[in-house]
Amino acid sequence: MSSTTTPTTTDESRGTVLEVEDLSVTYRMEDKQDVHAVQNVSFSIEAGSTFGLVGESGCGKTTAARALIGLLDDNGEVTGGSVRKDGRDLTAVSDEELRATRWNEIATIPQNVMNSLNPVETVGSQILDVIQLHTDRSREEARDHAEDLFEQVGLTPDRMADYPHEFSGGCSSGRSSRWRCRVTRT
Repeated sequence: MSSTTTPTTTDESRGTVLEVEDLSVTYRMEDKQDVHAVQNVSFSIEAGSTFGLVGESGCGKTTAARALIGLLDDNGEVTGGSVRKDGRDLTAVSDEELRATRWNEIATIPQNVMNSLNPVETVGSQILDVIQLHTDRSREEARDHAEDLFEQVGLTPDRMADYPHEFSGGCSSGRSSRWRCRVTRT
């Protein structure tokens, strides 16, 4: 696994916003030997930069990303290292603090949105649920915000009534990537 960081601004004064040091994750197995999925991974992300985590299939990219925001499976455990967001170690905060941090300060964008969206519920309904879950907006305010988001990525708001499979190009299209980024920034 390796990482790459690309500055997207010339403002260097904003500093490091996420620093991962010697992160290790182990999956506890009932009938088998434990799996040491991530071992001693370190990287930092500077403000205003784009960060990519790349590697071969099965090398621990998803596990590392999920560990950053406390979304490991029940048998997963951070067994070493630290994850500091603006100086605060996220591996040492309560579940409640981490939940509050998760949407407002840090989020992951899944590689395959088709695995993230419910195929029998409209995209708009799912987006509204997420906005309401993570903000104090009313349903009407959430709808207005979602409509704005659709327009920002070049979709007409009436597409909120569509199901995930009805979007042209599937979820691998560039528009879908822009959508995922836009929603995680709300």
